[in-house]
Amino acid sequence: MRAWWRGNDGRTRGVESVLSETERENLLALNKLLDESDDTDRLMQAEIMRKLGDLENALESLREPFDALSQFGDARGIQFWYALTG
Repeated sequence: MRAWWRGNDGRTRGVESVLSETERENLLALNKLLDESDDTDRLMQAEIMRKLGDLENALESLREPFDALSQFGDARGIQFWYALTG
């Protein structure tokens, strides 16, 4: 996750904004490796879809409840965000 954040530093600081074709292909390949039944992977899938501009599928990844004891602590914030945007 930290590698992902580091790679986004330029984008979050306004230096870069558009994904290259290689970045898009890499995100799609990573998405195929993730397990929808795992909360961590599901959040990664939502972020990948968001990055690719596919907000409908990003929200779909967040539709199911998250395990309250997951590493994300209280996942209700994520579900609240979904409720506001869905």
